[in-house]
Amino acid sequence: MNRLLILNCPKQEDKRYFSFAEHQYQNNLTVLFNNNALFENIDDAEENLPIVMRHQISFDMHATNAICLIYDIKFGKQREKTDVDFLFDPINSICTINLERKNYVIGSEKLTGDYKITLSINNQKYFLDKDFHKGDLKKLSLQTYVDIKLPIYIELESKKVFEHSDKITYDQIVLKII
Repeated sequence: MNRLLILNCPKQEDKRYFSFAEHQYQNNLTVLFNNNALFENIDDAEENLPIVMRHQISFDMHATNAICLIYDIKFGKQREKTDVDFLFDPINSICTINLERKNYVIGSEKLTGDYKITLSINNQKYFLDKDFHKGDLKKLSLQTYVDIKLPIYIELESKKVFEHSDKITYDQIVLKII
């Protein structure tokens, strides 16, 4: 089934995003569909927002389809590597989401309890707290119902608040499969 994948890293006026100027933030985000790179070297620093990209994809209605987000983030010399995989099983109408943080992120111990990751798939919301940043690595898996024949809307947003600061910093990506 031919579909259009739209990637959007928005820039909302009421939100502050990580920037190169203020945080030395750089991202090297890669988006794969069924192990084929669709988008590479996406740097969603605030200076580069908004970002909108499109690519035609073909969903196999008889096999699992995978969209993989590979984050390679730098804050100056500090790194964060995280993969987020969306595995769409069209036969059972299930989407399995795997989140894997591959390293300890220096500075994450200064996150406050206000830290939150919101993952939304077709308005089904899941929340992660700062426990996602505890330890050297973290693996989580979630499942949700998704009818592959209908449009699919995925939003992944992190809200970061650090100790001794009242500033909130966001990171957002929206994927639409239509």
